[in-house]
Amino acid sequence: TCALPILTAFAVWLCLTREGFVYMLIIDKDDHMYTKRQQMIDWIELAHGKFPELFKGIVKKEGRVIFLENGSQLHFESAQSGNPGTSEMVHFLHMSEKTKWVSGRAQAVDQSVTPSVPYAPGTFIVDESTPLGIDEFYHKFQRAYRRKSNDRPIFLPWYFSPEYTRTADEPFEFSLNADFGDLVFDEATQSERLLSEQEYAFRHGLTQPQIL
Repeated sequence: TCALPILTAFAVWLCLTREGFVYMLIIDKDDHMYTKRQQMIDWIELAHGKFPELFKGIVKKEGRVIFLENGSQLHFESAQSGNPGTSEMVHFLHMSEKTKWVSGRAQAVDQSVTPSVPYAPGTFIVDESTPLGIDEFYHKFQRAYRRKSNDRPIFLPWYFSPEYTRTADEPFEFSLNADFGDLVFDEATQSERLLSEQEYAFRHGLTQPQIL
């Protein structure tokens, strides 16, 4: 998803520009966790190398924790771990790809790690995931969307990213057949039906390269 790199870049910027800022990423798998850890190390070293007077460097890399010269820390956990989380006070808790977490782990983390984030200015709790069926993440998003909780829902559709396009060899007409999987409630028939390609494109303002 495009949200994950945006959020991790934001986290690196916060850790570089604030003293004693603590960020924690909990992601679905160990390999994803180590990949993001290395990527963020590379970003920090790049920023420090180009602007050493502006951005502090890394003091040490101790297992799943990165310590910066300004006292900030970056913690990395995997939902595959037996007990993801820490007693460390966290300013930015980032939970990624929750729909792929081990069953029941999301609720356990919410109960054990979320309270470590103080309710204060400059703190964040972010649930970020690609949708994947009807699960805990789906219901949490729906509660936020329907204003049944204090969470703020943000949905980034696939066409938000410019790489999801392919240039057509020649212009074409959008199909009127119901060949898109998106359902819509039809007021005339009082029932659900599938959107046609033309309706789907019109509803979301899509171009031919995006539909293709």
